[in-house]
Amino acid sequence: MCKYSIKASIVSPTAGASLSSGLPITLTGSATPTETTLPYTATYKWTFTKGANASTVTVSPAGENGANPTVTFGPPTSGNTSTWTINMTATTTVRSAGGAVITETASAAPVTITVTALSPGDHLSVSSHYNGPATQGTNGVWNLGNAPGQITFSGLVAGDTGTPNTTFTVQPCTYITFRNISTCLVNEFGQPTILTSVGANTATPSASWTGFEGGYYLVTMTTTNGSSTFSSTSAIIYGTEIL
Repeated sequence: MCKYSIKASIVSPTAGASLSSGLPITLTGSATPTETTLPYTATYKWTFTKGANASTVTVSPAGENGANPTVTFGPPTSGNTSTWTINMTATTTVRSAGGAVITETASAAPVTITVTALSPGDHLSVSSHYNGPATQGTNGVWNLGNAPGQITFSGLVAGDTGTPNTTFTVQPCTYITFRNISTCLVNEFGQPTILTSVGANTATPSASWTGFEGGYYLVTMTTTNGSSTFSSTSAIIYGTEIL
């Protein structure tokens, strides 16, 4: 075997997607040989081309060469929106029966997106120790995968001109509805678990939790200024503990 062909694509986000600035976004790339029986490994190179009003982009971890890097776009330099083009080149490696290492490289079709300035209020993202950033489905539920380990809730407080104080709570769902947007119902007599906030008085608070036992949970982030509530947001997380 001297040569083989591969297909590279950007699965997410899709062209024309609207993303929020300041929030971590997980990209999804795909690279596979067109001959599906070939065993292979793949590395990825992501680049970002500025469009109108584009400011900054941060990739975490730095130099990420995997299929699912996490990126954060900065706010537009002017106005409420900016544009970016996401590019991805992938290299697959196949070892032949004789031991030869053969690589092929292909570029995905670029994807142009719109980045919108965050609206004032609380914004929440979720990640886990073992499975990385959670993926949010169309029904709004954050999927943690199996055995996520310690879960981290990262907040972003936008537009608060005072000194914020942010708390995070977690409570198991006793019932969940599955419509366009899922709804978590909790036991009205049960008490939520109050987590220890890190950076509670900053614009980027966070909290970690190790009490996950599988199933659905309601996470609530609330920011106050003095005796007044500035903003609050909730998210439903889901995962399993199958060993």
